[in-house]
Amino acid sequence: MLGIIEVDYFGLQYMGQRGEMLWINMRNQIKQQTTGANTPPLRFQLKVKFFVPPHLLLQEVTRHQFYISIVQDLQEGRLRVNDKQLAIKLVALIAQSETGDLDSEVTSALLSYRKWIPLSILENEDLCSSPTPQRTGKRRKHHSGSSGPEMGSENEESFSDVESNSWTTSSLNHIFNSSEFSCLTNSIIHYHQKLESTKPTHAKYLFLQEVANLEDIGVEYFFVKLNNSTEDPYKIGVGPKGVTIICEETHEVKYT
Repeated sequence: MLGIIEVDYFGLQYMGQRGEMLWINMRNQIKQQTTGANTPPLRFQLKVKFFVPPHLLLQEVTRHQFYISIVQDLQEGRLRVNDKQLAIKLVALIAQSETGDLDSEVTSALLSYRKWIPLSILENEDLCSSPTPQRTGKRRKHHSGSSGPEMGSENEESFSDVESNSWTTSSLNHIFNSSEFSCLTNSIIHYHQKLESTKPTHAKYLFLQEVANLEDIGVEYFFVKLNNSTEDPYKIGVGPKGVTIICEETHEVKYT
């Protein structure tokens, strides 16, 4: 229905009984694979399973689905950006893709920037002078660095509201009212202005080029805790570069 011929990059996922996300084997019957899933109706999500750089993609519609997937991964913390300058560039490219050229309504642009700034940047100690803000809600037991939202047309809402489900209101207010956040958004405005007349399709292409070198790109993570262990939980990343074991709390790489 989407007109995608590059189907090998995508897959279908569903949620198992323990909240884990499982991939459907497209060569086998669905009913043989979902016996342990949650009660019907089963809901499947079309997601990017294998990430490749944008210059290897033939179709614009394929690049658009990659773009949707990665923006939500950035928003929800599945894909980390530790370089503030890169984060500024990515938010500006998203803004150019979604809203076009920066107009005189700078206030509306600032509100848009808020929901597109990667969570890993909001957690940065350089951005907020108080202790790291507290998130709300439960963490999924398993998630993918290459996963995105349920995919649809370009006119559908692509992004979840970070304010509603990831942070406490007081933590967000502290960040959004800080001088560091004001400096960050001013930098985004400056870079957004540089993108004037850039077409949305080209802005998405540039965005995908920038994220192609991130460490987490295309990596699927599994959260684990060793039996009888008092240590912080770990996450195991499986991706194109191999297997990585990371401490969840400190983000310290233990093995690779």
